[in-house]
Amino acid sequence: MTRRRMWASVVALGAAGVTLGACGAAGSTTSGAPQGVGTLAAATGTPATSSCNGLPSVSATATGTASVTPDTLTMTLGVNTHGVTAKGALESNNVLTDRLLSVLRRAGVAGSDLQTTGLSIFPNYVKNGKVSGYNVSNTVTATVTKLSSAGATIDSAANQVGNDIQFDNLSFSISNDSTPALAARTQAVKMAESRAQAMASAAGVTLGPICSISDQGSYDPIFAGNSGTFSAAPGAGLPTKAVPVPVEPGSQQVVATVTVSYEVS
Repeated sequence: MTRRRMWASVVALGAAGVTLGACGAAGSTTSGAPQGVGTLAAATGTPATSSCNGLPSVSATATGTASVTPDTLTMTLGVNTHGVTAKGALESNNVLTDRLLSVLRRAGVAGSDLQTTGLSIFPNYVKNGKVSGYNVSNTVTATVTKLSSAGATIDSAANQVGNDIQFDNLSFSISNDSTPALAARTQAVKMAESRAQAMASAAGVTLGPICSISDQGSYDPIFAGNSGTFSAAPGAGLPTKAVPVPVEPGSQQVVATVTVSYEVS
């Protein structure tokens, strides 16, 4: 295959997110960068590097995924109280927030996993602009590692605090993603090799040894739930056989992206 025909094939394949070029070759550029490097950077938004020392090369970027079940729940619970005076509303809030914290501690949430994330005191107004009372809000974020008891913990909190409790949001995460991240990277490297091989074959060249591998990072998406308000009466016990709040962690995908460059001949 002539050099002109080979590069015609490469242009057609560039739309698939892979590039072929002479990495580091002087005078051979795409938007001011070496061929196969500038094109890749434009496609991914991440500068690509190669150590092919000016030899003809092919580069491919691929993303791998690994499925894993989340083992950590982060949730934010709030206590909202109303009173004629700011002092009265705050005192009521303090009592109920203390009950909420006690429930979370008894459920096994460590002190280091409890954090006050919001406190506000503001007046309520009637139509004539006069203050009709005060509202106090105190929110606590808790990290729960025992998901099997998360629903029962939420029920207990609602039972202790009553109508003044508010559930703001929740999110699931993975405490240690090193194993799934490794699996995702392994998959990404294999996919990059397959893409590079297909491009080299289409261009009529032979895939050689690896010049460089660039890891563009891995992450695990966090699932966030919606906010809501409970309506349990203060001090009213839940039925003995009540079903706890269903909490299902589902699964999450750990994602890893790599760029691999190969010599070609």
